[in-house]
Amino acid sequence: MQNENEEGSLPEARFDNHLKTNLIHLHKNLYLNRTDPLFFEKVLRYADPKSPEAHYMLALKYENEGKSAKALLHYQEAMKDNKSSFYAKAKDRLRRFQRPIPASFPLKPAAPEIPRYSFRKSPLFILMVCNLVLFFLLLNLEPLRAIVSTAMHGKAGLEVVSEIVDTPYIYYIASNEPKDRIETLLYTKAFEMGKRNPDHNIQLYGIKTADAALQGIIAPLTSEQAKLTSFVIAQYNASLDRAVIIKFAETKIPELTTVASNLVRSALQAYLHDNKTPPAQIESLIRDYPSNYLSFIPNEISSGSNQVVDQFDGSGGWVYHPHASGLASMFYPNIVDESTALQPPFSPVKLLISRKEHTLLVVAGSVVLANDPIGVGKDNKTPEGSFTIQDRVLNPLGKHPNVYGKAGLSMGQYAIHGTFDQTSILANKSLGCIRIANSDILALFPFVPKGAEVLISENFPAALLTSLPIDTKKLVPSKKPIINESPPDIVFNWLG
Repeated sequence: MQNENEEGSLPEARFDNHLKTNLIHLHKNLYLNRTDPLFFEKVLRYADPKSPEAHYMLALKYENEGKSAKALLHYQEAMKDNKSSFYAKAKDRLRRFQRPIPASFPLKPAAPEIPRYSFRKSPLFILMVCNLVLFFLLLNLEPLRAIVSTAMHGKAGLEVVSEIVDTPYIYYIASNEPKDRIETLLYTKAFEMGKRNPDHNIQLYGIKTADAALQGIIAPLTSEQAKLTSFVIAQYNASLDRAVIIKFAETKIPELTTVASNLVRSALQAYLHDNKTPPAQIESLIRDYPSNYLSFIPNEISSGSNQVVDQFDGSGGWVYHPHASGLASMFYPNIVDESTALQPPFSPVKLLISRKEHTLLVVAGSVVLANDPIGVGKDNKTPEGSFTIQDRVLNPLGKHPNVYGKAGLSMGQYAIHGTFDQTSILANKSLGCIRIANSDILALFPFVPKGAEVLISENFPAALLTSLPIDTKKLVPSKKPIINESPPDIVFNWLG
């Protein structure tokens, strides 16, 4: 059994046909061995009826067989394309037919002279011969059939079929089948089908399904769209291949799916820190203040769903295993991959703040979620260092109305909060807090979980400053949970 991983969005790019390395793709799903004695006839029949090379090679063949009429016909056809490299060759061969015999050439004994009135010399006889030649050529256009060639193609002792026809099928596989089991199933089925049809290139396109009634069914492939939804292909031709060739399509995790995974995992990490044990349900992260670790469970971008299940079935949304080891195994996308579960690596959500550049970034790994201008404290009152988001508050109350804008992310004494004073953005005016426009704080608020780390420094790499944020709108579910993130009886005392 051979295993390969290939990438691609179109069927040919996802699962390239392995016959290309041994045979010539002539037409649609027809592959030929060049040593096939009828190769050039089939080139004219199925690929290019005007091929100068095919006409020239057939003319040579017929000339060697003493079939002058056929040879002349194909030489003339080869000369119709005067830009072809076979034009001059065909023209030279035609001259040989028309060249007179030199006087010094030793002549054979003359045959008895045929009377001038002989029927074989008449134009009518020549016309009948030409018609017979054309008639027999037409009779040779018989239906396609496999012709076995004993020519070797780089594989010692292996006979190949000179004509191979692709025969594609869909094979429905259970969503929870492990990879090694999938390989065994594909190998067995493709081998059995290939042995029964040695002149066919059996292609099994694997599609995962949670429907028990479909699992194990093999059906002819009738739609090219099915190739795009397949995750694996097995190919086998009994006359050409020594083993079933199995190729898994490389599945790239959508960037937004990785971001959404790590947003929830970051909140889960903070919950574990605070409570020492994971919640029984992931929805426990979404509660009224101060237990609002998250504002909502984001959508999984491939399926557009934010449903959470406790067992992987590939139906979309998320899987939550509270007692799994490691955050990546506790929460991951419920989408189909070559393995039973697709778990993007864990990169916690962080906030990076540059005092000098007056910039705030929200990042998850190398992905930027927000890149916004800010205001910082005058006289370096905004300290450098590492901090943690302790509270997430909408419409926070202060000693004075609207002092903290539309939302705040508390770090204890300091906070990242909105402001109605636009002149404080890109300036050093606060008493130590980070000020940000109300529209910006409201946009990034749902993507900063409780417990997220905040790193404040004088500057950070210039490349980060110019990084464009990813569009997170598709992660927001259409129906968000109703929770209270605006405590009415708490007055915050952050440095303004």
